[in-house]
Amino acid sequence: MYYVAGVFGPPVGKRAVIFVDDLNMPSLEVYGAQPPIELLRQFLDHGGWYSRDNTFRTMVDCQLLCAMGPAGGARAFVTPRFTRHMHTVSVVDFDAATMSSIFRAILDWDLRNRGFPGPVLEAAGKVVRATLHVYTTVQDSLLPTPSRSFYLFNLRDVSRVVQGLTMLAPR
Repeated sequence: MYYVAGVFGPPVGKRAVIFVDDLNMPSLEVYGAQPPIELLRQFLDHGGWYSRDNTFRTMVDCQLLCAMGPAGGARAFVTPRFTRHMHTVSVVDFDAATMSSIFRAILDWDLRNRGFPGPVLEAAGKVVRATLHVYTTVQDSLLPTPSRSFYLFNLRDVSRVVQGLTMLAPR
């Protein structure tokens, strides 16, 4: 199949996946809509968009994959008109006890295998608790906003602290 005027997509015989991260970050307008999401919905409903000269631009062989965090802070709810096109997969956050257990086990195993003395092994639990306390405090108080979307903290940040501790040399 050859593309004609007004039809866009990947090379013939290929499919494209369009990934949209932080789907629910666009701010709500006066009437409660999110214009960027409405454009994506138009693509899903009608297979393309209208250009500025009011001609329809058809997209073929494209698939949309989206990711978003839970609503709250600067993140808004996404309308059911849009989400009806999606297969929703949700991942529940770990509670504090589970996170502590995971990171404590990693740190304890590493410190024991590398021959650290007993007092260091005893301090590992306190270090993990303190790191998780800082993580939850920062996550609760530094919420992302449209102007500060870089205020995103996740378990990767905690794992970097634990990874740094595993690089210590026993003396």
